[in-house]
Amino acid sequence: LQIFALQNTLAQLKSVQENTNIGIMLPTFIPTLSTFFGLQALGKVPVFLNFTFSSEHVVNCCETAVVNTVITSRLFVEKADLNATISAITSSGRQLIYIEDVKQSITPWQGITAYMGSLLSATYIKTFCAPLSEEKPAVILFTSGSEGKAKGVVLSHRNLLSNVAQLTSALDLNRDDKVFNALPLFHSFGLIGALLPTISGFQAFLYPRALNYRAVSDLVYHRDATILLGTDYLINLYGQHANAYDYYNLRYVLAGGEKLQQGTLQLWSNKFGVRILEGYGLTEASPGVSFNTPMHYRSGSVGRILPGIEYRVDPIQGIDQGGKLYLKGPNIMLGYMLHSAPGVIQPPLNGWHESGDIVNIDEDGYCRIVGRTKRFAKIAGEMISLTAVEQACNVAYPDEHHAVITTPCPKRGEALLLCTEKEELTVTMLKNAFQAQNIPEMWLPRTIISLEIPRFATGKTDYPSLLRLVEKHQKNTQHTAAD
Repeated sequence: LQIFALQNTLAQLKSVQENTNIGIMLPTFIPTLSTFFGLQALGKVPVFLNFTFSSEHVVNCCETAVVNTVITSRLFVEKADLNATISAITSSGRQLIYIEDVKQSITPWQGITAYMGSLLSATYIKTFCAPLSEEKPAVILFTSGSEGKAKGVVLSHRNLLSNVAQLTSALDLNRDDKVFNALPLFHSFGLIGALLPTISGFQAFLYPRALNYRAVSDLVYHRDATILLGTDYLINLYGQHANAYDYYNLRYVLAGGEKLQQGTLQLWSNKFGVRILEGYGLTEASPGVSFNTPMHYRSGSVGRILPGIEYRVDPIQGIDQGGKLYLKGPNIMLGYMLHSAPGVIQPPLNGWHESGDIVNIDEDGYCRIVGRTKRFAKIAGEMISLTAVEQACNVAYPDEHHAVITTPCPKRGEALLLCTEKEELTVTMLKNAFQAQNIPEMWLPRTIISLEIPRFATGKTDYPSLLRLVEKHQKNTQHTAAD
C-alpha cells in the first residue's frame, strides 16, 4: 500500500519525471524501503547516498551517478545534523524532495488507488508499473572512497535476486523468522538484510540508530527477533550491554562488513549461548560471497563460497599462503560508475571482478581472508599484512580498538604506524605482547599514536579519515617540536 501510494505521488513530480537516477538520503526505516520500491515501480533507479560522507563527497557521488534529485526527510536532516550536506546539494543545483511533503500531498483518490492496488497487486503492477528487465540497473550504491572519489556500484535486478536466492539456499531461513536490521541501507549488507526477508516473505524490523545499543537489545527482545545482523563492532557493543536474556530467541547472528574478533565470538558464546556466523561480501557482489552456516562451519573462516559463484585465486609474489580473489556469477555487478565518466557503466573485464582481497581457500572450500591487496606493506622486501598486525594488537589488547597504516621509510621502504585507543601504549609493551604470541619482530609498529579512531556508520574503521588525522597529528607534533 505504501509503495503504491508513493509511486502515484512521486510520478506527479516533474523532477522525478525528468530524471532516471534518483538519490535517496534516508535512515533505516520502512519508508526508505517503500521509496526504493516505489521508484522502481516508476522505472527509476534508486541511488543510495551515504549521508555519513562529507558534504563534498556526497555531491561527488551525485555527480558520478548523474543524480539531480534527492529524496530526504526534514526530521532526519535535523536529527542527523545534515544541514551542511543539504546546503551543498542545493548549492550544486540539485533539487530536494522531502518525504513529509510527499506524504501530505497524497490525495484521497491516490490512497484509494493504492489500496485497491495492494488487493490486486498483480493486475496493478501490469497496468500501472513500468516494465522492468532483470539486466537493467536496480540500484546504485557507493564504495567507501578509500582509494579516492567513491565509485558507484551498479547492481541489476538479477544481481540482487540472485544473491537473495544464494543466501537462502545456504542459510536455513523460514517464514517464522524475524530479521532485526539496524545497518544503514546505503551499505550493501544493510540493503540485502532488508531485501532478503521482504522478497522471501518473512518479517523484517528496521531500526535507524545502530549505535543505540540499549534500544536495540530491548527491541530484539520485545519483537521476538530470530535473526540479528551486524558488524563485529556493533555485535560486540550489543553483547557487552545486553542482559543475558535479551537475545533468548535469536537463532542466527550474522556478521559481515569487517573481521569478526575472537573476543566477540567468546562474549556471545559465553553470555548468550549463541554462535555467530561470519560471512564475507562485497558491494560489487550484491553483496554475499560466502557464509558460515550451522551445518558447514569452520572457525576463523568466512565459510564456503555461495552456490552459483565461480572463483579463482591468482598467486601474488611474496605471499605464500593465499592469492588475489576473482569472482564471477549472476550476483556480480553490472559495473562501476566513475567520477571521471559520470553515468557510464564500466563492466568487469570478461565478467570477472577483481575483489582486491587476498584469500586462502582450503581443501574443503572454506575461505579465509588474509587481507586487502592495498593493505599490505613491503618492509625490507617482505610482504606484511596490516590486517594481520591489527589482529595481533587486538589479541594483545582486546578491549581497545586498533588500526595500522604505513608511512614511508628511506631505509626499509615502508614502516608500520599503529593508531590505538589504548592510552599510554608503548613500543616496548607491544613488543612484549607480540613475543608472547610468537609474532615476528618485523611486524612490530615502531610508531604508536593514541587517538580516537574514526569509524563508518557500520563501525568499520574509516581509514581515509584516519590518514588525515594522522597527517594532522604529525604536523602539529612537528610544529610543537619546532617551537
